[in-house]
Amino acid sequence: MSVVVTAHDQGTLVAEAVASAWAQSRPPHEVIVVDDGSTDPESRRVLGELSASGRATVVHQTNAGVSAARNAGIAAAGTELVVVLDGDDRISPAFVERTVSLLESDSAIVAASAFLKLHGAVEAVVRPRGGTVADFLHRNACPATALVRRLSTTGWN
Repeated sequence: MSVVVTAHDQGTLVAEAVASAWAQSRPPHEVIVVDDGSTDPESRRVLGELSASGRATVVHQTNAGVSAARNAGIAAAGTELVVVLDGDDRISPAFVERTVSLLESDSAIVAASAFLKLHGAVEAVVRPRGGTVADFLHRNACPATALVRRLSTTGWN
């Protein structure tokens, strides 16, 4: 399982996201940070430190938006299962262990997520309902942070 972190001018928050990936009870095979054209000196410094320390492979691209950054990271991942994480997010230590077990137990499951705890300006817990593909057609049924099964050229891996 790989973790892909998208980043654009998020400073030290990206380092916190990477640290939460490595703090998992079931650690990832790799952490990939996709720098989506950061220009902020502090963000660029943090990304350089992550790369130099070996804590993450940093992929740089021209700013193309979070979806393009996420897709670039998933394409670069060397594993079937990938956790996607925004640069200002953190995952709880058992997130990977709990979600990977779902995808490993049933090949028909292509993604798994969890409740989202907001902190900072707003303190709340968002409880998306998830569901089938049809549930996603009319509403967001999953937060951005999720474990996904990579799609191969021949279908789901």
